[in-house]
Amino acid sequence: MNRRQGIVIAAGMVLILALYWMRSEPRKNNPIEEQRSRALEQLDTFQRLLLEKAETAIVAAGNEQEKVLALKRESEIWDSLGFPRLAALYAFRTLEMDTSLSNRLNAGRKLLDAAEAGRSNEAEQNLTFFLYETAAAVYEDILSGNPDHPEALAGLATVEIMGRGDVMNGVQRLLGIVRKDSLNVPANLTLGKMNMVNGQYDKAILRMNTVLRSDSLNPLALSTIAKAYLAMHEEVKAIPYLEKALKKADPELKKEIENILKKLKN
Repeated sequence: MNRRQGIVIAAGMVLILALYWMRSEPRKNNPIEEQRSRALEQLDTFQRLLLEKAETAIVAAGNEQEKVLALKRESEIWDSLGFPRLAALYAFRTLEMDTSLSNRLNAGRKLLDAAEAGRSNEAEQNLTFFLYETAAAVYEDILSGNPDHPEALAGLATVEIMGRGDVMNGVQRLLGIVRKDSLNVPANLTLGKMNMVNGQYDKAILRMNTVLRSDSLNPLALSTIAKAYLAMHEEVKAIPYLEKALKKADPELKKEIENILKKLKN
């Protein structure tokens, strides 16, 4: 990342943080620390010790490379424990030091996944807004140097649709991507989710099958196909997709799938 790109992301974050605090009720503590404190209360002793060790490694890091590795380690732990928001926030912190394209894309993915996971939680809409807009800042920064980057375009389109309610522009952006690259995974995933929202279950299945051509074990695509079949009252077709999705599902999706399977098999 060049200096101009770094300035873009820094300026964007200042604005995002300002907007976040303006939309929030006055708080005594840092909201990220509050998220972490609440999450720690839900963990067992071993899990807390694991995270304390990871946090100690961040503080003790002797150089930027060690700090990035420590932050990534803590992000991975939160991910494995089913806390995508904290995983995303730790991944974003790595951008202070590791501004490579691959790391920016990883942070963007985690931020977007975390925002998507929290959309239904009315009590934390401010944090969801923060995550969407932070993801947008990351993707816009990538696009400032690479205007045609497909994953960044798809990520920004998802923010427009899911986070900003600008459905028309977001969908047009996604359709533009798939016209150039019909197998684009992020674009087809988002378009498939939009099909589900609109009750277009056959189209959702087609989109998700396109994803599976590139990523045969994509848990979101598999579970979405299953949900489409369930919506069409074709439970027998749904079960194999749910069982396959379990192999790579994150803890939160895994729990959801297990609950669906339990209901179907009882």
